[in-house]
Amino acid sequence: MDENSKTLLILLSGMLVILAAFLVIAGNIYPDGFGILGITPDSSYSYEVSLVSSGTLHNVTMFLPLPSDFENSPVGFGILEGKGYGIPENMDSEIYGEGKSLFLKIILPETEGFKFGINLDYKVLIDTFDPIKCSHVIRPVYDLQSGEGTDVYNTYIYTLYDASPETEVTIDIHETGMNSWKTFSEKKNYFEEYVSLTLTGSQKKWQTAGVSLNKRKGDYSILF
Repeated sequence: MDENSKTLLILLSGMLVILAAFLVIAGNIYPDGFGILGITPDSSYSYEVSLVSSGTLHNVTMFLPLPSDFENSPVGFGILEGKGYGIPENMDSEIYGEGKSLFLKIILPETEGFKFGINLDYKVLIDTFDPIKCSHVIRPVYDLQSGEGTDVYNTYIYTLYDASPETEVTIDIHETGMNSWKTFSEKKNYFEEYVSLTLTGSQKKWQTAGVSLNKRKGDYSILF
């Protein structure tokens, strides 16, 4: 091998080392590494509400807490725009509230149970690392206890309906916020939260419901 070839090989090796170092560093800078590497993740929210009842409920009005922030709930407005699934034909709905906390107000003449929800693409990277700060999480948030991987807090659900005294009703709400992208493999990170409330008999009041928010799930290394 002549001197020119040796010099070229050294230069190429040096460039490869620099490129590898750049990729390693940029791939571990989350979330700014996406912009550095020119990667655009796909982000989405999902939201589902289910009600299971042991009997028929009459004259139903509920205010269900929505994933919201700063007077905006893409999930809630998406449901009103007809983008959801499983919406009961006899259900009327509207958005209620202001500020950070919005509710989906639903009215049904009667029901024995339902399950509806929405899967919605979102154009902005979702903060799944500490979502309560600026992501669309179920609000309002009260009595927050933050943990390394799980936050717990209370929220409110308003329930008004007529039912027999022994009728048991369980309301479950599940939300997920997710980012996904592909580099050398499929990668994603997400948070998910659960609300559950069990009631007996007729109701006419605001209920306190516990929320468990599991955060920092999945990949936070962009490339490897």
